[in-house]
Amino acid sequence: VLLAAAGSAPVLYASLRLLFRGGTERLTVHASRAVGGIPLVLDPLSAFFAMAIAVTCLLGAIYGLGYLKPAAGHAPAGGSHWFFLGALTASMLLVTVVQHALAFLVVWELMSLASFFLVVTEHEKEEVVEAGYNYLIAMHVGLPEARYPDRSDAGRFFDALIERVEALPGVEHAAAVWAVPFT
Repeated sequence: VLLAAAGSAPVLYASLRLLFRGGTERLTVHASRAVGGIPLVLDPLSAFFAMAIAVTCLLGAIYGLGYLKPAAGHAPAGGSHWFFLGALTASMLLVTVVQHALAFLVVWELMSLASFFLVVTEHEKEEVVEAGYNYLIAMHVGLPEARYPDRSDAGRFFDALIERVEALPGVEHAAAVWAVPFT
């Protein structure tokens, strides 16, 4: 929790300062010749989200102290839980400020994987592992628009996919969602 607080404090300070003073903070990280410079930009919108992420992750760390106690009936995850919480926090913060397409995809992937490992913290429970894999698949399955230009093409693909998944041994039901409601 101390590490989460130490990490949240500068984010909160920078975000609040920028929100009250206005303007934009810029930093370019030089990755390699192939990738070039990776611009990181903190503007008022990204500052708002960075502040929300820092507070939420700090509260999550505080909650995790009690949740992960063996007396609470949950499996102690040891250092892996804290490692992945830190990785999730850092990657979510980077998603809000990175201004480079390849770097954005990398930090988005890190965010997805870190959150997957947090979901499966109690991997001894079958339903937890199932939820984790459902999450992982949902975060990574997408169809290229060039090959599936309209909903009917994509619908036929998902119908065939569901049939094939349901035919697998041990699978009782399968489903697909086209879009998240209310978007």
